[in-house]
Amino acid sequence: MTDGRDRTVLAIHPGALGDVILFGQFLTALGGHVRLVAGGEKARLLAGMGVVAEALDFESLPMEEVFSDSPAGRCRLGRALGRCDLLVSCLAEGDAKAQRRLRELTGAPEALFLPVRPP
Repeated sequence: MTDGRDRTVLAIHPGALGDVILFGQFLTALGGHVRLVAGGEKARLLAGMGVVAEALDFESLPMEEVFSDSPAGRCRLGRALGRCDLLVSCLAEGDAKAQRRLRELTGAPEALFLPVRPP
C-alpha cells in the first residue's frame, strides 16, 4: 500500500445521516483521495464539507450486483465504483461472499469491513 497521501480510498456506507457523519470523521484520518458511496444527500454533504473528494449516490448504483453471481466483467458496479487501493465498507460486514465480491469489483488489495452501526 502507498503512504496514504496518494492512495485512493473507496468508502461505502448505506446508513443514516448521523452514522455517515461519524464515518466521515473516521475517513479523514485515513488520508488520500476518498470516494464515498452513501445516500445521495449524505454523500454530497460530506463532499461539500471537504471531508471526501468524491460523492457517489448509493441509491443510483446497481449495489445488488454485490450479492449476485454474474461475472464481474459483466457488472456495471465495478466500472461505476472504480478501482481503489483501500476499500472501507459498512456494506457486507459479516458476509464473506459479498466481501470477496466487493474486493473483486473494485480491485482493492486491502479492505476493511465495518458494522453499519458500531457497538
